Amino acid sequence: MNSRSLQRPVYATGTNIRNGNQSIISFEYAPLGTGWSVFYQGESIPVCAHTLRHHQERQLMLSCLAVQGERERVVKPEHVFAALYLADIHDVTIILNDNICPRFDHGLAGLVRALRANSEPAAPLTAYYRFAAGRDPFVYRGSDTEGLDHVVFRAGKGVKLWYQTGLPERPVTEQQIVVDLQREEDRAKLANTRSPFPLPPGDIEEILEHARILHGVTPENTLLVCKEEVLNPNGDPNEFAHHKGDDFLGTFRASVGPFTDVHIEVQRSGHRNDLVAIKRALDAGYFERVELTPPEGTPRVARAPAWT
Repeated sequence: MNSRSLQRPVYATGTNIRNGNQSIISFEYAPLGTGWSVFYQGESIPVCAHTLRHHQERQLMLSCLAVQGERERVVKPEHVFAALYLADIHDVTIILNDNICPRFDHGLAGLVRALRANSEPAAPLTAYYRFAAGRDPFVYRGSDTEGLDHVVFRAGKGVKLWYQTGLPERPVTEQQIVVDLQREEDRAKLANTRSPFPLPPGDIEEILEHARILHGVTPENTLLVCKEEVLNPNGDPNEFAHHKGDDFLGTFRASVGPFTDVHIEVQRSGHRNDLVAIKRALDAGYFERVELTPPEGTPRVARAPAWT
């Protein structure tokens, strides 16, 4: 598995999608084996399955756990996690000045480029997770009565993702992708995605100006969808599906840890179903931790911790 270490801090600016305020996220060096952690409101929060949750709006969030119970939560961090995963950054401290991860000024692609430009190859990882050897595929079906939404994990070499998405009210989002995370061109497609933003009918210029002020929407960082048309295509006919693939991979990496040797199939899932499926797979022991003892590289295998 590739691993890179930050050599210089990276600063990503963006807009809080709730109130239009400017936000900034800092990414700073962390020693090998530290993993991901978020520093927010004077507290360092480890990024793992135990701190990931969803709420009634079905958005991914980090629960900031304190001695007296839960405090304010950090909402919508999945795109930050996806950028770190695609940039091969496995150890980092993420410093937030806001509780909502912003819509980045230069999109996910800009953040991935900055992370890679300010990092260098690091020592190989000494541990990673994989789908447990000898286990049958794990299948989770969501609440769709027709069984159209599901998440499947199975053993396989490397990491491959099959993703089908679509919103009934917007057929333009009906897309399907198959990506091999060992292929740089596939990783580039995932990195070069923008968050979708549905535009209501009306004066497009006026609506865009309003969206820019309130939500930080620009043609560079946002996939603009009006009725059944993408107004600013970037040459990727499956950009919406690649964006949803980013959501899933970011959530999965944050929940499980560094991973390989798993093939993933997702159909019409969402943040809530993603988290429930990952939690159930972890609780049932479908992922195991492989530790490499340097310098011989002899693997030691242990079951991944359950999500309690």
